[in-house]
Amino acid sequence: MSDPVQFLNHSDPGRLTVTGQSKGPHEAKPSEVTHLSAHTSQRNSPVAGFDPPLEVVPAKNPIRCNKRAADPVHPDLAGLLVKNKNLLAELRNVQNKLLIKETSLQEMRSELESYKENNVQQLFQIMSLKDDIKDLEELIASLTRIKSLKNTDIQSLERGNWDLTEQIIELENRLRVHLVEREKAERKADFLEKKLSANRCTRYMNMKGQEDSMDIFMTTDNDEAILAKNLERDIFHFEGPKNGQKISDKCLQDLIHKEEQISQLDKPPYSFCWETKKTQSQYQNFLDHLATLQSNSVVPIAATEEAVKQRIQEIVANRQSWKSRTEGLQQEIQILNKRMEQLHHLYEEVIQESSQAEEKCREEKKSLKCLEGKIAINDLFQAKVDLDRKKENSRTRNSQIEEHDEKFKQLEKDEKQIFLRIQQNVQIATTQRLEKKVQKLQKQLSDLKLSNKNMKTQLTRVNVLKNKTMEKLRRSLTEIETMKEKAVMKTDNMKTPLDCGEQEARSDRERVHQILGAVTRKLDTAESKLEDTSGREQELADFRETIMKILRFNMKTADKEVINQLRLIIQAYEASNKKSKIASDGAKLECDSRTKSGELANGGEYGFEEKR
Repeated sequence: MSDPVQFLNHSDPGRLTVTGQSKGPHEAKPSEVTHLSAHTSQRNSPVAGFDPPLEVVPAKNPIRCNKRAADPVHPDLAGLLVKNKNLLAELRNVQNKLLIKETSLQEMRSELESYKENNVQQLFQIMSLKDDIKDLEELIASLTRIKSLKNTDIQSLERGNWDLTEQIIELENRLRVHLVEREKAERKADFLEKKLSANRCTRYMNMKGQEDSMDIFMTTDNDEAILAKNLERDIFHFEGPKNGQKISDKCLQDLIHKEEQISQLDKPPYSFCWETKKTQSQYQNFLDHLATLQSNSVVPIAATEEAVKQRIQEIVANRQSWKSRTEGLQQEIQILNKRMEQLHHLYEEVIQESSQAEEKCREEKKSLKCLEGKIAINDLFQAKVDLDRKKENSRTRNSQIEEHDEKFKQLEKDEKQIFLRIQQNVQIATTQRLEKKVQKLQKQLSDLKLSNKNMKTQLTRVNVLKNKTMEKLRRSLTEIETMKEKAVMKTDNMKTPLDCGEQEARSDRERVHQILGAVTRKLDTAESKLEDTSGREQELADFRETIMKILRFNMKTADKEVINQLRLIIQAYEASNKKSKIASDGAKLECDSRTKSGELANGGEYGFEEKR
């Protein structure tokens, strides 16, 4: 009754065809019926990237098939149609799952793109850190250059110190010579006093010798000295006034020589004073030059040894702190580079996993295409199991990606916290340093004002003493000139009485003693000044040695080289301070520094006018 049925035709792998032939008066034409809905066909459009869906093309119309299913003659067709419907429903579910998987893959791609963007940002940050490292290396190179220049400057300072020591030795030799000349002058003054006493005695004994010469020669042995004096007087009496003139000429020559020595003794203190003033002025100019080099635009520095030493020590301390900071930053940069390398490796692993997943998806698509045409109805259950496994794999991958996202976020937060901590530490350190500098400068101003007042009082006293000594010396010179004239008149007029001569001689002695006392006082003042200069030079040498030790230079470097080194250090220090300052705190500190710099400028101008 029934013809054989051709159930499955696998000539077309993409389509499942069911055909039936029967003998009868009414034969149905073959027609293609699409069992998939329009919704599933739209989802499986080229957007999803799959091949066209499976199509089951029965050979009969569905109405006739239902009629045959009702007939008891065709019992197999009804079962086959039910199976066909179940398989189509399963295919629709599989296609929906594939669409969901494609959406998840697109999300994965978007996440990968976001990871790429984050990686690019991190690369930019790494580049910026590398630029900072280059800047630090340039600073280190500049500091090495500054060290070399400092060594040269220290050598120049040592040379200047040697020159000053030589000048001090020369001044000491001169002082010794003047002391020797002073002793000689004192001896000559004693010798002249003895001569004057001898002349008076000879004249007195000569007058008695003319009357009673025989009585004097008849005295005892105890009067032998008197006899010798009488003989000298007799010789003087017989020889006449020529020998007396010779003696007076000798006395005049001795007096003239003594006056010349006194004038020579008067000169050296002035030369010593001039040399001490010169050394003091050189020392003060050196301090002023160092202070101007070390002074900032915000905080000026006073021209004193303590201020310059403190400034140099602060610069060295800041330099050491800067080195420690640079080392800490380099360590942090190395740590960040290691973290970035780890993240980069993780990112590469994620990319590899994603590429592998894409390849697997492609392979799965190909396998699905092959399965759609080749795998039978029983193999679809295994496809469900495979899809479930793939879902689990995709879920695990999504969880791994989420974990990587969290790790990236945590690293970014850690980096931000580190930068904020560094900025806060820099701000605190700068504020503390500025407060300490302001306090030190205020103390230095008060000390400088007191020192200026004391120096003024000392200068007034010194000027008064100088004027008094000048007046005394002028008076003594005029008196000596009058004494010279009187001595000449006495030698010309030997007939004047002896009493007037004795009084004049006594007055001459007193004046000579006064002059010698004044000379000794001046020499004492000169010695004290020389001791002060030697002390100041020793302080200068100690100050210079401290600078050389702080800057690690040789002791034979020139002053100019040291000054240039200090200038470069100050410039580098100011540049580093400008970089480390923050905008808000910088504005506040600039306002405070302007007010304080105005006050310091007024105080500096007042001190400068007082020095003038």
